[in-house]
Amino acid sequence: MNPNKKENYLKISNYYFELDEEKSNFIINITREGNSCNIECNFKDGKYEDTIVSPRIEILNIKLDNNYETNKVILKVNNADESFKREDKFYLFEHEPFNDYEIKILGNINNKIHLIITGSAITDGYSKPYKIEPIYLDVWLNIKESQKEEKNNKPKNKMNIVNYLYYIVFVIMLIIVFAMLYLKLTR
Repeated sequence: MNPNKKENYLKISNYYFELDEEKSNFIINITREGNSCNIECNFKDGKYEDTIVSPRIEILNIKLDNNYETNKVILKVNNADESFKREDKFYLFEHEPFNDYEIKILGNINNKIHLIITGSAITDGYSKPYKIEPIYLDVWLNIKESQKEEKNNKPKNKMNIVNYLYYIVFVIMLIIVFAMLYLKLTR
């Protein structure tokens, strides 16, 4: 990996990893309650200390305005507990939380979004104290939209025609049973 490349890389301490663009996305979730996004970044094999690794970053459920303003911070996490509760994932050797980070949108062109993530992540959760390294991420991600509502905005519990017919038959049978009981009791 060329550390002089301007974009599409992750830097962990002094180690660089190239973004695997085909496996990385900025997914916009559109719902009635509002928009959110997920960031999924996968990186190609690279050397970290004495080991070849393929880092992965997954940050989910980021609340999002309807527009994606340039130079806007969309999420800031202040500590590892907050990252853990959000279920953010930083994978180097295994899944660990971030220590802290900030995500900033730099641009949005041709269905791609330019993001910068700065902060630090736990790179070894087994050591005492935890090993924490600075991270810097500069990427252009493909934008994908995910509709979480059913097509045509139909309510999820809308009765289909078969259920409706069963319901009508059931009601008619109840009417017949009650009519027969009434006739039997009135004779």
